[in-house]
Amino acid sequence: MYKKRDMYGGRLIMGPLWDFNLAFGNADYCDASLTPGFGTDCGTGPFYWDRLLSDTIYQNLLNCRWNELRKGSLHLDTISDYIDSVASYLDEAKDRNFAKWPVLGNYVWPNYYIGNTYQEEIDYLKSWITNRINWMDTNMPGNDNSCDAKESLQVTITEINYHSDTTNDSGDWFELYNYSSTDVDMSNWIIKDYGGFNSYTIPFGTIIKAGDYLVVCQDTTKFQVQYDTIKNFLGPFNWGLGNGGDDILIFNKYSQPVISTRFDDGNGWPSEPDGGGYTLELSNSDSSLNNFSNWFTGCKGGSPGEEYFPCDTTTSQLIINGDIVIYPNPTNSTISFQYKLISSGNIILKIHDVIGKLVAQSLEESKTAGTYTVTWDASKLKSGLYFYSISSNSDYIYRGKFVKR
Repeated sequence: MYKKRDMYGGRLIMGPLWDFNLAFGNADYCDASLTPGFGTDCGTGPFYWDRLLSDTIYQNLLNCRWNELRKGSLHLDTISDYIDSVASYLDEAKDRNFAKWPVLGNYVWPNYYIGNTYQEEIDYLKSWITNRINWMDTNMPGNDNSCDAKESLQVTITEINYHSDTTNDSGDWFELYNYSSTDVDMSNWIIKDYGGFNSYTIPFGTIIKAGDYLVVCQDTTKFQVQYDTIKNFLGPFNWGLGNGGDDILIFNKYSQPVISTRFDDGNGWPSEPDGGGYTLELSNSDSSLNNFSNWFTGCKGGSPGEEYFPCDTTTSQLIINGDIVIYPNPTNSTISFQYKLISSGNIILKIHDVIGKLVAQSLEESKTAGTYTVTWDASKLKSGLYFYSISSNSDYIYRGKFVKR
């Protein structure tokens, strides 16, 4: 156990774990090879564990956290995939290892299981972990009856760009969204990857206002080249998101886990974001981040730092130069859209509401290069937030939002 610095909350942290060489059924004494049960020590152990485990509130919180992790990083499929990835990485090295130390099929103290091949050892490890976790599922102290009732943080990951295409490489990034009615101070929050080997600390003073977005970038230079109008971003973090799937783990300043997801490019997850120039988009802000059915393929190039807006997934040629000027915004009557074309095109203006329903659309007009203003009557709209897009030849090329009072 150790204590965090006061600037990081001053909390007590349990760990680090040790004796990995005797874990996962790898010891043949004191019933260490068995998957059921908890090990005990006749000596005087740390008093605080007994005190915590006798507390009903702690037991229930522990149970809730266990069940939450079982949906993501501790899901049996996730663990199995990780074991396979490490075994694949060590494939050549393991041959050199066993050529130097030919221990396969031989007893080496204190091993319980003796595999004749490396694959048998891998299979035993997977089997032991599966049986152990299944036992823990049914014997975890406490209950999860109050998990859904506990106060939850209303900040989530809404978009992930983990594998850009080669022509529009913005680096890896993901988008955070505060869907609560209050601002959230993210000072000294920590972002980690799978296994926690890499970490990035969000700078002091970082606040996501209610209803706002924040993009966390691996490479801020690449990001700015592709999205020069987006200002609500930070970084860089010093690792890349895995092209074949990865974890994003976010902890608050007290080192408490608050957001976690493990995305993939298969097993039901959309595959288009894997190098195709598209991003992963979350369907609803309060959806589970670890359920592939809650994610869909976003727009070409994504929509970092802003609300997702329905778009065509075809490649378009940018013909608008600079930002579109809209005024007045907010509006209670008419609203004007001023834009500048640098080449000819057939222009259509569309207005959608917050659920993506088309509420207005202009006639398609052929325009030559030049500056144009479109004025539209918004007086019949209900009060609220709306999204506009201007498209050329059926490809969306610019989008934004306005407020109707």
